[in-house]
Amino acid sequence: MNYRLASILANKSMGASGTEVVDIDLAQPISAIVITTRLTNSLSTPVAHAVDAISKIEIVDGSNVIYSLSGKQAEAMDFYSTGKIRPRLLPYVASTQLVIPYFLNFGRDLWDRELALDPRKFTNLQLRITHAYASGGNTGNALELMADAYIFDERAISPVGFLMQKQIKSYALVNSTWEYTDLPTDYAYRLIMIASQYTRMHPHNLFREIKLSENVDQRIPFNMLTMDLIKMIQTRFPEYVEEMAGLATAAEQAFFITPSYSPRLSFSSDNQATAAYFGQHYANGGTVTIVGSDTAYFKANVAGWCPHGAVVLPCYGRDELDDMYDVSKIKSLKLELKGGTSATSTGNAAICIQQVKKY
Repeated sequence: MNYRLASILANKSMGASGTEVVDIDLAQPISAIVITTRLTNSLSTPVAHAVDAISKIEIVDGSNVIYSLSGKQAEAMDFYSTGKIRPRLLPYVASTQLVIPYFLNFGRDLWDRELALDPRKFTNLQLRITHAYASGGNTGNALELMADAYIFDERAISPVGFLMQKQIKSYALVNSTWEYTDLPTDYAYRLIMIASQYTRMHPHNLFREIKLSENVDQRIPFNMLTMDLIKMIQTRFPEYVEEMAGLATAAEQAFFITPSYSPRLSFSSDNQATAAYFGQHYANGGTVTIVGSDTAYFKANVAGWCPHGAVVLPCYGRDELDDMYDVSKIKSLKLELKGGTSATSTGNAAICIQQVKKY
């Protein structure tokens, strides 16, 4: 078979917290790795999004970091990298499982023959997954992990490189204040992603302006309001759509969703014996407050933008290797972010990059 899905971690129960280290003992080039988590809820009251149970996903070769993102960043990067939404259901209900797939892409799409992770080019590739099951869902009390690799099997390819993805900075936002970040100029860029999330706030509330400057403003590839960037994203990427379920009561209850900007929810009572209707408000920022006319289970279809508070600067036109953002001749590359009007005490902004690293 030309292509194959190879297991690198069989389904395994995790302890309460820790870092699972998996040796990637493969010889064939890898197009993508998918990590699947199964988080079991202990209660019916949500405490966090299901992906908060995964605080970091890394692929390393000794001190060489190939991939390093949090669970939320990994989901957002996958979406902006491929334009795809991975099927999953978020059932915030006691004794149910929240099943989440995380796709780590090493090519522009699945089975990219030019860009793939070639284990033969490395000495000791390892996948590291840092987890804490009580940090996600409805105070999770069990977590299972598995990981599979999409490999080129009998299809012989000679990839010229792979997509390297990592967070390079996280800092506390300050109202109406500029933050300057030096970006590396070693490899061509495909994406620059900025993520910040806080209850009831969308990205423009948290960081208001974005500027990318070459050689102290000799060239300025990006210079725009965050809201204008979101509008550009809406023309280039699909809406983020997912399903969510839970137990609503007559008291307001916060539930956690992936879109952070302008989400819309449509409800059903899931064939419950109790007739009920549901209302929602304060849906920005990845948190939606839901109240029911009675205690009843519901399902909701969710659609919106900016997964986990992330926006992206696409650095390519036709997504071809010679069309990526070549920074090799640039001496200084700075990303400048201006805090929004609601930035104070809202946590951090994370700057993540996706580069084409050639062998």
